[in-house]
Amino acid sequence: MSEEYLSAAETARLVRGALARSFPSAKFYVRTDTYSMGASIQIDWMDGPSRVEVEKVAKLFEGADFDGTIDLECYKEHWILPDGSVILAKHPGTTPSMGRIDPEDNPKPHPDARLVHFGADYIFCEKAHTRQTAEKVGERVHERTGWPIPQILETCWWVGGKERGNCAHFGGYGPQVDEYNRELWRQ
Repeated sequence: MSEEYLSAAETARLVRGALARSFPSAKFYVRTDTYSMGASIQIDWMDGPSRVEVEKVAKLFEGADFDGTIDLECYKEHWILPDGSVILAKHPGTTPSMGRIDPEDNPKPHPDARLVHFGADYIFCEKAHTRQTAEKVGERVHERTGWPIPQILETCWWVGGKERGNCAHFGGYGPQVDEYNRELWRQ
């Protein structure tokens, strides 16, 4: 069976669709970035689902994997099922080269599944937060720890060269401020 190669733009369209199905109330900004040896996809959004939740959906569409323990990049193939869902088809792994990623080879799960290579090697997800979310997190951490709530700073939120509004975080230095911001980024 021959593999179909999708461009980064075609892959981004599939990612947008999967995110819209998984998180219908969230607004995502999905854009591609090409570089000399490939392409990536950047996903930005404000509030809503956590980074872990979004990555669970979006990273299924990554066309490559990197094993930093042996400095090796390897490319993956995927099955796209008729309902639009994605399953890993083949991953060469890096354990044969003394790396940490096990190979994987999954049979065709459906007669109409398409074997594809996604045109974006990597997908990066970045969530921003509104002042309201930062205030809620501040109250929650304050109630738990008794620490004073640090100043909430707002900065312009730029996505793809366009200003999209303001995003908030806790300002200052030290372990207490770090804990407030860690809690914010877990949202």
